[in-house]
Amino acid sequence: MLELLEYQHFIDINEEIYQMSLEFRDIEYSSKDDYPIIKRKIRALVKNTPDGSLLDIATYYLRNLILLQPFADGNHRTALHAVKLFSYKNGKKFNYTDIEAHEFQLSLYKARKVYEAKDVEILSDPEDETYSVCRNFIEKHLT
Repeated sequence: MLELLEYQHFIDINEEIYQMSLEFRDIEYSSKDDYPIIKRKIRALVKNTPDGSLLDIATYYLRNLILLQPFADGNHRTALHAVKLFSYKNGKKFNYTDIEAHEFQLSLYKARKVYEAKDVEILSDPEDETYSVCRNFIEKHLT
């Protein structure tokens, strides 16, 4: 049985990204004081985590954190680190370079066409191009 991520995992990952931005100027994180965490979105993400394979659940986390945009900043980075943590907890490695992460982000922008936060209803949406981009990225980098 797979060990799933909990609400606090997502909060902690994003907070680590924020703290790193305070220490290192080349790590961007903005608007933390202007936009509070949308906690209900993270709770819904956790509550609605589907049964499935490691790849299915990792794709669910990656796609939906990016689409929900629950944090002021760092949503893509949080999603990628969440998949890394989830993979690690379940005996797999999820490794990628900064360049590959950037290319992934660009491919998502092309797939999404519109960049706006979605509400929790997207958690039950059928697979789409964003799902495919996320799944392909994970498949390529999961060992």
